[in-house]
Amino acid sequence: MPIIFASARTSENDRITGFDLGGDDYLPKPYSLKELLSRVNALMRRTYGFTEQEEIYQYGQVEVNLSKREVKKKGESISLSLKEFDLLAFLVRHKNQAIKKETLLQEVWGAFSEVELSTVAVHMRWLREKLEDTPAKPVYLKTVWGVGYMLNGEEFK
Repeated sequence: MPIIFASARTSENDRITGFDLGGDDYLPKPYSLKELLSRVNALMRRTYGFTEQEEIYQYGQVEVNLSKREVKKKGESISLSLKEFDLLAFLVRHKNQAIKKETLLQEVWGAFSEVELSTVAVHMRWLREKLEDTPAKPVYLKTVWGVGYMLNGEEFK
């Protein structure tokens, strides 16, 4: 079982004590969550000898890399907010399925979030503006009237 010490104690003696107690890594505060995640992933690779397989999906000229949380259109990186990416990722994983707005709100924003249902529509509009060639006539990010939304993934790879 790999162990990472995350501590406010930053002296050399404290770090050495952490390693002597069986720690595999020592992360002094303050640290970013990105650094912690990178150290966890590196430790998992060294300990268990596996790497994460990338999940890359493509529809039309849009490429979605779920593992790296990257989106590209025509080879150019597209900047998405956290919720925009999470919404797109949920639709990618459920391509060609009509998903209710309530389900999207619960799955992407969380069951106990206090945001309005219209938030889903606003984020879909933003996604369409960034990813569709003609946002007013979307080809991929479709509205299913009376239900919600779906990612039309007929050309999906």
